[in-house]
Amino acid sequence: MIKKWKEFKINESNHFLELKEMIEDIKDILIELEDNDIRYQIHPENDISLKKLSHSMRRLIFKKEDFYIKIEHPIDLTQGWLKSTFRQLESYLKSNNFKLQYILSKSIFSEISEYDNIDSALNNYDKVDIIQIFILY
Repeated sequence: MIKKWKEFKINESNHFLELKEMIEDIKDILIELEDNDIRYQIHPENDISLKKLSHSMRRLIFKKEDFYIKIEHPIDLTQGWLKSTFRQLESYLKSNNFKLQYILSKSIFSEISEYDNIDSALNNYDKVDIIQIFILY
């Protein structure tokens, strides 16, 4: 069950544990991607990187490269289940006071486009090869 993420507490260990729980929630939301053989990467990807992120967030020294989801796989964005998954992810993160920036590209060599919400991205693309979602605090 996905819980609403609490505001950061003063204690850094709480930051770490809350972020770790949040990443597990994100994985739960993205389970349909895996079920459809679409692999993704979440950064931070290990406890050391996660501790660095929690420290940065506590000190409000946060860069967009610190927390993101990256999908490098041909994706048909017109599929209803995929739209629903991305909307659920966006809703969860925004309800926990995060902002999102989507970067989409049709191939590694093509022009990229940036969007602040998933509906704008979905309205402008049918298929992409790369989606990067920066999670900003």
